[in-house]
Amino acid sequence: MVVDQKVDARVGMKLRELRQRRHLSLTHVAETVGVSKSMLSQVERGMTNASLTLLRALAQALEVPLFTLFVDDDLSDGLVRRDQRQQLRLPGSSVVRELLVPDLHRQIILLTARFSRDDVSAFEPSSHQGEECIVVLSGALEIEVGDQRLTLNAGDSYYFNSKLPHVFRNVSEEPTEIIAALSPSASTPRW
Repeated sequence: MVVDQKVDARVGMKLRELRQRRHLSLTHVAETVGVSKSMLSQVERGMTNASLTLLRALAQALEVPLFTLFVDDDLSDGLVRRDQRQQLRLPGSSVVRELLVPDLHRQIILLTARFSRDDVSAFEPSSHQGEECIVVLSGALEIEVGDQRLTLNAGDSYYFNSKLPHVFRNVSEEPTEIIAALSPSASTPRW
C-alpha cells in the first residue's frame, strides 16, 4: 500500500497545532486515545499512517470535527468563490463536502454537502463540541442524533447539540444536498 506522505504530514501538523493550541501535552493526548506517546509523535510528524479509527479518536480528544484534520487553512478575506471552495474529503466517505467560509478560524463553520444515493456521512456516529444546524436543500436526509431518528425533506432544518453522536444518510432516490452550520468553530481556542 502506498501512503501519501504529503497528506500524512499535513494531518500530523494539524494535529500538533490543535493539541498545542489547547495546551495539551503529547502524553495526555496519547493516554486519552490509548496509544503510546511515541506513536502519537510519529503521527504528528507524518512518519506513520494513522488509521481512520485513530484519527477519529484524536479529533474527539481535541474536541474538533474529524474533517478539521483534512482542511488547509487559508487566512484570506471573507470571499469564497464557488470554484475556489475547499473540498473536505474524509477517508472512507464519498460524500462531497465544500467549505463555504475561507478557513477554520471563524466563529461559525458553514459547509455544503452532496450525498449520492445511499451515501452516509460516516460509518459510525461521531460527536464533537458545539452545535449544528442542518438545512436540506434537495432530496431527503435521514439524521440520527443520539437515540432520535428523523427524516428531513427539502426545506426542512434541524438544530442539535454536536456532543450527541450523529450520522446522516441520503434516503431519497436522487442526490441530497444540504448546508450545515457548526458553532463554535473547530479552531476557536474555547474548544
